Amino acid sequence: MDNFAFEGVQLIAAKWSNRRLIYATPEFQQDVHLSDVARLHVRVATESLAANLSVWLVSLPWTNSDNVIAKCWTYPTNAGACKISSARSVTDLMPVEFFDVELALQPEDQVIPAGACSGLMIFSSKTYFTVYTDSGTMLTVDLGAMSIKLPVVSGVQSLRRALPSVSERACAS
Repeated sequence: MDNFAFEGVQLIAAKWSNRRLIYATPEFQQDVHLSDVARLHVRVATESLAANLSVWLVSLPWTNSDNVIAKCWTYPTNAGACKISSARSVTDLMPVEFFDVELALQPEDQVIPAGACSGLMIFSSKTYFTVYTDSGTMLTVDLGAMSIKLPVVSGVQSLRRALPSVSERACAS
């Protein structure tokens, strides 16, 4: 649920909030070096054509804004920002109809140290550089259709070596 009065740093630091989604990897057993552009595919629905979508890739546990690895934000219904599965235009979207958004996060070169996690936070308005929408605008994310491509130096083998077994729990924010 959108409310631009809540800054991203407040949302990431909160133990729980209905104003954001956070997903985290398990703690890395080795350093993970990210370098270049992370890309996110998200399937989203909104009850309003005026909605913002913001994404932060972070290092957890959260301590301060230095933990932000990369950010991206978009007005999902802007021309070119979304791929609509039919021939209709964005202005023809029905409320709560899902559409695909491809996001390229800001490029970054950063090492996430062993013992930390990588996290992805999805929320709506950020307090800077966005047009504020009406408070309460809802975004719905189809988690089954979401994917992220991380620019891990040395590729997927490096990431596999850094991740513990699947049974390990993800980091707490």
